[in-house]
Amino acid sequence: MKLFRFMSLGEFQRYCNGEKLINKTEHNKEWQSSKSVGFCFFNIADYKPEKMLHSITGIANVSICVIFETERKNVIKSRGRYSRAIENAYTTTRESFIAKEYCTTEYSKETFKLFKYAIPDWFNEEGWLWLEGREEDGK
Repeated sequence: MKLFRFMSLGEFQRYCNGEKLINKTEHNKEWQSSKSVGFCFFNIADYKPEKMLHSITGIANVSICVIFETERKNVIKSRGRYSRAIENAYTTTRESFIAKEYCTTEYSKETFKLFKYAIPDWFNEEGWLWLEGREEDGK
């Protein structure tokens, strides 16, 4: 399955360096509507990264967005509350919604293969400049 995640450049660099990333944060303690623990990802089949940028801003670091390929067994299906814009002829408002997400307490190059990555463009919801992922060391 293809999952995407917004993250800091530091997290992306640690992933690229081959580190195993670990996060045991129980998001349900801070956000009652979340059931997630650890790192959160969205399924590319369910959401478009360019649209989710506006929903995740203020919740997570959005320095880079990365699409990974992984097996379903590597993640737990969960949910989280986010917001989205509702536009009409006169104004734009925000409403909350429950998004499907997938989480894991650890990931690395061993379980999550880099597919594509992009620097989010706040003003472009149609399509970002996605760079192909490639493994430098052949793994």
